[in-house]
Amino acid sequence: MSWWIIIVMAGAAYGFKLFGLEVLSRVALKSPFDSVAQLLPVALFASIIVQQSFGSAGSEVMGTRVAGIAAGAVAVWRKAPLLVVIALAAATSASLRRLV
Repeated sequence: MSWWIIIVMAGAAYGFKLFGLEVLSRVALKSPFDSVAQLLPVALFASIIVQQSFGSAGSEVMGTRVAGIAAGAVAVWRKAPLLVVIALAAATSASLRRLV
């Protein structure tokens, strides 16, 4: 693949993101689907977490992942910052995996 194609594609991707951020964020859409559109990123993120956690893993690995997700969920419930949630979930999963 040519470097020119990579540079053009990177510029186009940046342009699309900039267009969405600058132009579409200022447009006030009044449709019945606005509330659904606002919740879509959360639903997509949750589906990625579920797919990556329970996709194809052994029972030992799945157990440690579930424990990590549970620790992260408790941290979110206690309104911890995002980095604390991620660190706590990763540390819980890693420490349990080390024991298994």
